[in-house]
Amino acid sequence: MSARTVNMARGEQPLDDRRSVTAGVFCLIGIAAAHLLDLPGHWQDAPYIAVLFGLLAAASLALAVLLARGVMPELAWPAAGALAGTALVGFVWSRTIGLPQIEDHLGEWRDPVAIGALVFEVVLVGLTLPSLRSRAVRVAPAASLVAAGLVGAGLISGEAAGHGHGARGHGHSGMNLATATAPQRQWGRDHLDRALAAARRRFPTIEAARAAGYEFLPRSYAAQRDLDFWHLTNLGYQKDRDYINPERPESLMYWKNPDGKPVLIAYIYRIPRRVANPAQPGPLFSWHLHHNRQTRRPGLRKMVHLWLLPRLEDGFAPEMPLSKLSTRYGVPEDGGSGAGVTG
Repeated sequence: MSARTVNMARGEQPLDDRRSVTAGVFCLIGIAAAHLLDLPGHWQDAPYIAVLFGLLAAASLALAVLLARGVMPELAWPAAGALAGTALVGFVWSRTIGLPQIEDHLGEWRDPVAIGALVFEVVLVGLTLPSLRSRAVRVAPAASLVAAGLVGAGLISGEAAGHGHGARGHGHSGMNLATATAPQRQWGRDHLDRALAAARRRFPTIEAARAAGYEFLPRSYAAQRDLDFWHLTNLGYQKDRDYINPERPESLMYWKNPDGKPVLIAYIYRIPRRVANPAQPGPLFSWHLHHNRQTRRPGLRKMVHLWLLPRLEDGFAPEMPLSKLSTRYGVPEDGGSGAGVTG
């Protein structure tokens, strides 16, 4: 009696059954697509995750080809199950225990692309287990449709949520200085004074910022050099969980003064998008997201600008205070060519 006959007698779905193969191939393609979508967003903060995602996607597509062509199914199916199981464990681990450089993923269970990949992985693991294969084949069409919808929704929502960041795009909607309490306003005055003092002492020039560990990031110097505003980021400060520290701002914003050296005009504080907003500033800060230019999904971190101007109303202005920056630093009042921010 053949193995296929024995499996059918036990009520198990044969691995070479067209429905099993179709479901397995679709799941592998879905896993590859989901991880390729997330790959660019990890290059800056966790490059090893980006490499692993690329390898996972490549392996998934290779196994999909083997299954579709019926090549070595006795090896392809176990490999597919092991791959999906490993990805599944990695996802749960990153949300419960945490992985290096992506600590902000802890407790984040709402990412639709990640959940879509998880559904594909669970179905694929079920397809490779004899005791679950028949059930997995039955639920695979609906589950795959849901998973594909989640991945698509994540891509679409990311594009919809992303907003460009041009010269007049420094909108901090929701900031309302008038509603700040007296203690919050006092915190703001003290914080602004500390920021101005630290800026003069630590970052008087762009060379000083570079010496302090700041680099042309999130975009490279080549991508920013023709813009009027430059952004530099200290990756160590970005990962130290010491948020809104005026001595250690995550990013600096310089105006590229055409008549002299670049001038520091703002701090940019950044926190992981899954971290609760610091309570002290209250409505003085309104944390916002920008889209990643490659993935067109929301960036991994929320951000807010602190304008290096002495008045509370200007330092915490809801829009880029161009007239005040022009008076103090010589910034063009038309905003120039933009800041070139990415998420």
